[in-house]
Amino acid sequence: MDDGLATGVTARAACKAMRAAGAAVTVLAVPVGAARTIAEFQKNHVADLVVCLRTPKRFRAVGAHFAVGWVRPGRLADWLLG
Repeated sequence: MDDGLATGVTARAACKAMRAAGAAVTVLAVPVGAARTIAEFQKNHVADLVVCLRTPKRFRAVGAHFAVGWVRPGRLADWLLG
């Protein structure tokens, strides 16, 4: 899982590492991605399954597709820890 797929460098490395570690199946799930990168990942079988919820026509950057402001690290920890 990643926050989105722009160039895919990080996700490609993660999928490669999981395969090298012996993963039987690799699944990459992202909420948003560049259509070209998603298509390339599917064509080249970077993961066994690539799931992307949105591929906007005008994809610029992953962060441009989220309406979330800055969150202090302490606040994030509070949310995650309940």
